[in-house]
Amino acid sequence: MQLFHSVRAAIIVAGALPNIAPSSTGLPGANIIVQLLGWLLWIALAAAFVAIVWHAVQWASGSKYDNWTSVQNGKHGVLISGVALIVIGAA
Repeated sequence: MQLFHSVRAAIIVAGALPNIAPSSTGLPGANIIVQLLGWLLWIALAAAFVAIVWHAVQWASGSKYDNWTSVQNGKHGVLISGVALIVIGAA
């Protein structure tokens, strides 16, 4: 480990480390990849929203007809879909 630090210090002192900045300008197809990822993000957000609505309806119908298994599944689905919506929205 000491050898690694001494070699790294020698490289830094010698100024041999290049200044590298990432750029996607020369990468063919980068714009298409960015656009596809944006579409995927919106599809995931829509799917999470539909899942929240679906599970909320399941929760409500289970509560109305005294089906406690359906109520618990609906609650669990709303919770998981809500967390997914927050995580996807934060990305």
